[in-house]
Amino acid sequence: MSLTTCDRCGVTYGVGCSPWCKDGHARVIPSPGFEPRFDIGLGRDVTGWGDIKQEMRRKGLDYRDHPSAGDLSARRDRIEESRRGR
Repeated sequence: MSLTTCDRCGVTYGVGCSPWCKDGHARVIPSPGFEPRFDIGLGRDVTGWGDIKQEMRRKGLDYRDHPSAGDLSARRDRIEESRRGR
């Protein structure tokens, strides 16, 4: 790991730490793991990624919004119209 010494205060800090003296060169990322929190979308407290996946699977949810058939046809119409305009 590459370490740097601050010119002003002499503190040695490395990757992931704040480069400014006013922050005390503390770590910018508080923890590398998952922080337990209340998930608004699921409506309950979650304690990890596995917990989120399990709840989403139970409720039949997916991570992304799938476009409807109408959205796809509108996109196709715009593409064809731009090709005709060339």
